[in-house]
Amino acid sequence: MSDHRRSRRPRHARASVGRPAAPRRGNIPPAAASAGAIQFPAVPVPLLLPSLRRPSRLVFSLPPARPSPTTMSSSDFAVQDGSAESSSSSETFYVRYFMGHNSRYGLEFMEFEVAGTSGRMRYVNQSKYRRDKIIRKEAYLSKASIQALQQIVAESDIVEEDDKLWPRPNNSGKQELEVVLDNKHISFSTSMITSMREIQDEKDFEGLQTYYYLIQELRSFMNAVISLHFKIIPY
Repeated sequence: MSDHRRSRRPRHARASVGRPAAPRRGNIPPAAASAGAIQFPAVPVPLLLPSLRRPSRLVFSLPPARPSPTTMSSSDFAVQDGSAESSSSSETFYVRYFMGHNSRYGLEFMEFEVAGTSGRMRYVNQSKYRRDKIIRKEAYLSKASIQALQQIVAESDIVEEDDKLWPRPNNSGKQELEVVLDNKHISFSTSMITSMREIQDEKDFEGLQTYYYLIQELRSFMNAVISLHFKIIPY
């Protein structure tokens, strides 16, 4: 009996008999994987680390400087990038919208235009808040997009309105809308309108209401187009 006890293996040796070795990372048994165990892909360590090499030389090509529009009105800006009046005179369908005001940061404005014949869309946004730079975008819309925009303008009946009784631009800012549709050319100018409550007491409430709703639709249209083309928030 004493010989039998002496021949028995130590406890730590008996514990390892018949048990598989502990799996290493990247070599998980199928049974453990099916049981929901965390798997570590066998990826070489160098591939997980970013390259620490510095480029030998960096070359930047800067665009040519353009004049600052801080003292420009909407008409001046249109002349700078190709006059809006000259481009709209030869168009069968044309839309241009401008809104701007002077804040404590300087002149802030947003303008966009769409020419129906060529499909050219231009968008400009300048905000002096936190020294933001001016944003300029240009794209060409499809024929279906032009038709959708033309339908929005036509169904609003904006070409039948008149801005004689509308509030004039003031210190709060101004808006401009220019439309060429069905051989009619209109150009409206009024103050900033942020809600319907501001125009309830105006003499031409119906005309301003038509104008206000059309501007909201135009801005929504441009918001969708610019977001799809450039992945940015227009305003």
